[in-house]
Amino acid sequence: MAHKFRKGVVDNIATWCQRLKLDVVPGRDLEKHVELISPHKSHKSPYLQLDSKFLKGFEVVANANSRSVTDQIDTNLFDEVLMPRDKSGALKFVFHLKREPFINAVLNEVRTQGQQYGTLSEIHARTAEKVVVEFSSPNIAKPFHAGHIRSTLIGNFVANLLHALGHQVTRLNYLGDWGTQFGLLAEGFQLYGSEEELLKQPIDHLFDVYVRINKEASSNKDVHERAKAAFNNLENGDKALLRLWHKFRVISINEYEDIYRRLGVRFDQYDGESMYAKSAREMIEALQKTGALCLKDGALCMPLDNEDNLSVLAKSDGSTVYLSRDLAAIYDRKDRFKFDRLLYVVENGQHHHFSQLFQVAKNLKFLGPSELEHVKFGRVHGMSTREGKVVLLRDILAEAKSRMLQQMHAAPTTKIENDYESVADTLGISALIVQDLKDRRVRDYTFDWSKMLASKGDTGVYMQYTHARLCSIEKAAGMAVSSTVCADCLLEPEAVHLVQQTARFDEVLYRASQQLEPSTVVQYLLRLSRLANSANNRLKVKGEAEAVACARLLMFQSARQTLANGLRLLGIPPLEKM
Repeated sequence: MAHKFRKGVVDNIATWCQRLKLDVVPGRDLEKHVELISPHKSHKSPYLQLDSKFLKGFEVVANANSRSVTDQIDTNLFDEVLMPRDKSGALKFVFHLKREPFINAVLNEVRTQGQQYGTLSEIHARTAEKVVVEFSSPNIAKPFHAGHIRSTLIGNFVANLLHALGHQVTRLNYLGDWGTQFGLLAEGFQLYGSEEELLKQPIDHLFDVYVRINKEASSNKDVHERAKAAFNNLENGDKALLRLWHKFRVISINEYEDIYRRLGVRFDQYDGESMYAKSAREMIEALQKTGALCLKDGALCMPLDNEDNLSVLAKSDGSTVYLSRDLAAIYDRKDRFKFDRLLYVVENGQHHHFSQLFQVAKNLKFLGPSELEHVKFGRVHGMSTREGKVVLLRDILAEAKSRMLQQMHAAPTTKIENDYESVADTLGISALIVQDLKDRRVRDYTFDWSKMLASKGDTGVYMQYTHARLCSIEKAAGMAVSSTVCADCLLEPEAVHLVQQTARFDEVLYRASQQLEPSTVVQYLLRLSRLANSANNRLKVKGEAEAVACARLLMFQSARQTLANGLRLLGIPPLEKM
């Protein structure tokens, strides 16, 4: 939203403080708490709101004796200021904006900032941080299944948003390429592996081998012991096992990169647990010498908050564990990336692991407590077959594309003349992303094909439809988008509400960045889409007087630009036709 209105609120409050001789002095930081209220059909004009909790000691202005001071406002920006109380009795400051200058300022800001609109606002932090975002992180030699989709999509959004806001972001994929699971795979490949099948369908064959050996190990202790021994030999540098491990790792990354390209996801760095096998052992040996560790059932442990609460760092056979390798990774990443924040985008089920990891890192004084964060998320239900088999992501994407193709061919309003396959693929992926990100990330949700691919409602298809519709308005108008606008031509409720929602974009990005919450952006874009379609149904461009047509065209173009900016942050390329 245009800076001068938010600044105007703070300036007016500062003036009141001086005139009332209060000790409260609002600073520029207060601007980020000045909120543009979401449009509502009862609103005749837009207004800004500030809760009194951000101004301790300011309750005195609600007294009758103070109103002669607070009635004095900047009449170039505001019509009036009200001081209602909410249900709890807390005071709010409500500044009603002058519609014409507000509309002019918002539309001009969108036009001049373009693809950067929403990210250049004064409310965002101007000090860039170095942030490492660890996300996706599949296990090698296994297909990319639906269980990895949430970490991939949420992590991609977090990285996109922080990068757009000016931070130096490193996108890190931390592969599960170490541990007893590889010992099982090595043992299984020796028994059931085929070089011929590995050439035909490498990941599928390795997964079949893993499933067979895992099933056998569950009923045969000898197999399990041989797998443990194989992993221990691998950690000790067995050359044959290292060659096999390297082959499986390269095969896996090639498979995953095909999926990432399709989803529009990229990484700056592929790391793996294997990188820290040696350094984790060295770290454990150093800790042993300091007396920081204790033995329990042969395993080396570190006490956390008391002697009974222990964290295992090495197994009884000397093998490292996930936590000790994660500790070594923290130390290495701090050295390599000099990060201010390290974010782990991993599901809720790993909460205990990260609590222990952060506690151990704190005990060892590796980092400050604010430098590590677990970005938790819930699980997806309904993504397995009736037999309980895991559904592969490539199959979900293929099915989504197929269903969208059917819908496009059946729809009489389809504008696509060719390239059906590419558009259908983009629509299917858009639908998947929005279904995954539209609710708060910590919640579980149930996968639903019919809801996900619907052209109406809270879906990615609906947002793409809205963007394409707004593009068609610009193309059909037969005129260039003007750099100036007659705000008097945009006084209808539908116009004011659409501009008001467009103006809220920077606030939405600020809240999303503070909470690392993609649903904040998705819900905003869905509301923007509904308001844009409502405005388009009533406010036509073609055939109207020139001043009205120019004003409406700029309004729709601003909404379209804002929608496109938001879609890109979600990882969705906006479509111009569908």
